[in-house]
Amino acid sequence: MQEEWIRYYFACDFLWCVLALATEEVLNPETNVRFRQGWMIFHTKLADWALQERFDLFNHKKIPMKHQQELLSLADTASEVLMSRWLEKLHVAARNFCIQFPSLSEPKWLYYCYCRFLKQVLVQFEHILQGLDMSSPYYGLYKESAAIVKDLSGSLEREQPAHEPELSIEDTALIKLKVDMDIFATQLSADWGEAVILAAHDAKQ
Repeated sequence: MQEEWIRYYFACDFLWCVLALATEEVLNPETNVRFRQGWMIFHTKLADWALQERFDLFNHKKIPMKHQQELLSLADTASEVLMSRWLEKLHVAARNFCIQFPSLSEPKWLYYCYCRFLKQVLVQFEHILQGLDMSSPYYGLYKESAAIVKDLSGSLEREQPAHEPELSIEDTALIKLKVDMDIFATQLSADWGEAVILAAHDAKQ
């Protein structure tokens, strides 16, 4: 049971980290504002929930202040490293896609790479938390966020470079592009999932 709440804690914490990557650097003003405003509503709700859930969990578990501080310190240290690593990989992917398809600017590719990454992280987040015992209090807490996760995931699905009029490529190339972006996002989201498991393991030591 102890392992379960720690894993839940880091799943919420690292989900917030990915959501926090949506800075001005990533949310390129060149992209479709109407679409972006749509998914950002759900993004903000989920970010608020994930951040608050970390601290509500301490109250729920009645964690001593000393242990709270130790866990927060561990999470903050890991978060800084992970966010830097994920952002760098997003930039590398955007650069590579821009080389292949230069009709879209690199900032636009960064935006679309982030959207695919976030969508896959939501899949990983649900996968981790659906592994909880249904009688667990954390399963109930997760269900509170499930509708927001579903809405955000659905909105992100519309964020595709194929909708950009300047990206004029053949259907076969478009299919390959989608596959390549999904592979990238799946691999990077797997790194997110492994980070959750590793952090929970380290916290128990």
